[in-house]
Amino acid sequence: MNWVDIVIIVFAVLGAYFGLKQGLVRTVFTVVGLFVGLTIAGHYSDGLADKLSPGGAEWASIVSFVVIVLIVMVIANLVGSIVKMFLKVMLMGWLDSLGGAVLGLAVGALLVSAVFTIVLQWEAEAAEVPIAGAIAAGKLSYAADAIRESSLAAFLIDKFRLILGLLPGRFDVVTEFFE
Repeated sequence: MNWVDIVIIVFAVLGAYFGLKQGLVRTVFTVVGLFVGLTIAGHYSDGLADKLSPGGAEWASIVSFVVIVLIVMVIANLVGSIVKMFLKVMLMGWLDSLGGAVLGLAVGALLVSAVFTIVLQWEAEAAEVPIAGAIAAGKLSYAADAIRESSLAAFLIDKFRLILGLLPGRFDVVTEFFE
């Protein structure tokens, strides 16, 4: 067990803890709210930006996108809280908490595997750039070597790539980044 395995365990435990506190229902509603918010913001943020700044300022586009995403996420979180209250009334709150812990553990592991995949990718790309790349590759190689030596990291990165393969075609940019 090396320091990478410890980092993985810490992130998984933190994810499980926050998932336990948040619960499965609120976590799912938050994630769905994020995706729906991003979709709605992608379609309607330009119209809101034109109303905020008729001259088409860049800040208006950013602000309108963020505002739309946040509003949708707040609504989704409120709906999730209401559903969670119903579960508690029906004495199923423990199931919601347990499901949240499992989902939180998975999300924590997924996030850390994404970071490890990025480190390994950057190390490979930095090695191709003369001088500056050699310096960056040297600094990244310590972390990359530790990631390669970790059995937990190898398992997570393998599963992370499997999950990337499930993404629809419109996320090709994300998939290509991690390949």
